[in-house]
Amino acid sequence: MVVVVVVLLVVVVASPWVPVAAADPQATLLNLGCSQYNATPTAAFLAALNSTFGELRANLSSGGGGGGGGEAGGFATAAEPRAAAPAFAMAQCRPYVTRGDCVACFDAAATRLRAACGAANGGRAILDGCVVRYESAVFFDQATLPGNTQVCNGSAVAGGGFADAARGLVGDLVAAVPRAPGLAAAAARAGVYAAAQCVVTVGEGGCAQCLEVAARNIDGCPPNSDGRAVDAGCFMRKLLKPRRGDILGATELQGPTSFYYQDLKVATNNFCEESKLGEGGFGGVFKGLLKNGKTVAVKRLTVMETSRAKADFESEVKLISNVRHRNLVRLLGCSSKG
Repeated sequence: MVVVVVVLLVVVVASPWVPVAAADPQATLLNLGCSQYNATPTAAFLAALNSTFGELRANLSSGGGGGGGGEAGGFATAAEPRAAAPAFAMAQCRPYVTRGDCVACFDAAATRLRAACGAANGGRAILDGCVVRYESAVFFDQATLPGNTQVCNGSAVAGGGFADAARGLVGDLVAAVPRAPGLAAAAARAGVYAAAQCVVTVGEGGCAQCLEVAARNIDGCPPNSDGRAVDAGCFMRKLLKPRRGDILGATELQGPTSFYYQDLKVATNNFCEESKLGEGGFGGVFKGLLKNGKTVAVKRLTVMETSRAKADFESEVKLISNVRHRNLVRLLGCSSKG
């Protein structure tokens, strides 16, 4: 089977998420932890903490704080570094949670933290729809910490198809999310759905590290139909059938544009030697000029004529087409027919 991939020589950026319209703050508690040490002086720390929580809520309500903005949830940090007892806090909502639901999820998390942690100098609450954390020292770049875990729910799914599809999706997200806009993405395959998100301040390297740990944790959930992995710097979830307002409110990893093979033959002058830019793995790369005037690089691949090979190819180009990185050109589309 001959397949062709087309790479645009100009980077194009698109938002990978669309917020859901249904009201659902997704306030189910997944993980809560408090420091074993109390802050001193207690009154000064609690005053600083209340101030940071108030700032977080205001930023989430307005869509500010350097996070999601718009009608989706968001991200915010706040600090009182000069207080007698300094306090630092962070909140992040899932990108498929609306702004109003984001604030409601934050309120639920903050209430739980205040009730459970008291005067502890650190605490973290991870809910389905958001994460809220505070400490007495700066922590915003921390990606993975002891206490990372899995949360497995749902009924057992018979057969190995679900587990295989889930593991494939997790692998796709581990590769794509650290280089995706906003460090977040969702995907679907064979009736299985998954989403992953990193705290934006951990950066690409911290996100990759956190998701590697999350992937190992969540791998223990199948055959359960619903699984999550939670950590200081990332969140991952996979399930068999999402409800309305759940992770499918996010736009999944999008597939590339499908091109007609004949059009690519014309664009590359029938893949002639004069148009050839070089030879890469599995095939040659040719310079092409599309009908719309855009210059592209076209790689012609030879793939085994099997249904598994075709499925693997389509999965791979779908993943690659969603990756954004300053050192990579954007995959624009492909052709596998004609």
